Amino acid sequence: MNSLEEQLRDAYQEAARTVRPHSVPELDLAPARRSWAARHRAGLRVLAPLAAAAAVAAIVVAVTGIAQLPGGQPSSHPSRPPRPAAATEGPPPYFIKVIRSDRGDDGLGVFSARTGQLTELIKTPQAGGSFSGAAAISRPRTFLVSAVGLTGCYTLFYRLTLSPRGALASLSPLAVPRVSGAVTATLTASADGQVIGYDAGSCVTNEPSGSVGVIRLPTRQIRTWGHSGGVTSLAMSANGRTLDLVTTTNAGLAGPVFQLRTSSPAGGLAQQARVLLPAGRGVSTFDSIALINGGRVLLACTEQPDRVVLARYDAATGKELPPLGVRSRKPGTSCGITVAPSGRYVLVNQLADAVYRTMLLQIDLRTGHTRLVPGAGADVLPAAFAW
Repeated sequence: MNSLEEQLRDAYQEAARTVRPHSVPELDLAPARRSWAARHRAGLRVLAPLAAAAAVAAIVVAVTGIAQLPGGQPSSHPSRPPRPAAATEGPPPYFIKVIRSDRGDDGLGVFSARTGQLTELIKTPQAGGSFSGAAAISRPRTFLVSAVGLTGCYTLFYRLTLSPRGALASLSPLAVPRVSGAVTATLTASADGQVIGYDAGSCVTNEPSGSVGVIRLPTRQIRTWGHSGGVTSLAMSANGRTLDLVTTTNAGLAGPVFQLRTSSPAGGLAQQARVLLPAGRGVSTFDSIALINGGRVLLACTEQPDRVVLARYDAATGKELPPLGVRSRKPGTSCGITVAPSGRYVLVNQLADAVYRTMLLQIDLRTGHTRLVPGAGADVLPAAFAW
């Protein structure tokens, strides 16, 4: 070790000793109601002990940033800087929602996430059919949607792309066999859209049986797990390896939340899945769960007599974590959620009263900031939505 390296090492260690556990505050998702001056002073208290270490670290990186080639010779090109943040770091500009209107103008609505205004109403390309489910993927302004045929008990899947102005750019069928049964609001997908999860219910009246299915687009492989109850909400991990399911019993009562590995052998859902949350947690029905924090945390809309809670659970153990938020609840109200593909933003769709007027809230999980989306979804019946 030469004298320069020794000096750098000693300086780095000395700077690192200035950082103490008590000097770094804990992260609080709730937005703090402090003045700008107080926030500025707090930021300086945190940054001060880190400044010296950061300066020395910058020197170390500058000195040691010459990459070594496999042959042992230094590269003539310096190490490449990290890529800039993706353009999709902010909230997605549009969300889509399956519209079930009492006026008969059903379709797939495209809404501005900023103004809440409807930018386009898309009709299903299949005559007599109707859109039923929606899921967002990581490609900007791209969704996977399902449509149920009216002349038979089957479901088709499409890839939907929007233009930068929120208009329909393309709607193309996926190259997979059509699925037997009606896929309603239960559609989810991996981040890259290569793995799709769904629940196809029976078209027979008063028969809650059906099957949970996983489609792998590269191989067109479909694997299913049958059940005798109902499945009302799905959430797939970003890598497509796990699928969480909200279930109901044969009597229509809320059942447990199951977790299924998508590589499990086909067969019965009860035999292949495990219980993540037991019955009685008050989890809402449609669009009520989502995975956040890289799939480590399950976010769930739970309903209690006087309030709606955005509950959080450890996705591996089911252990309850501090809730994300609590809102007062009027009789007859419910809520649903969808998470942007980045995992940072949550859109909460709360049914505000008995005439099906919905209230939409955007939540930034990094800052805790909450924003009401003006006017979006009013006067339409609640249905599947994706952001």
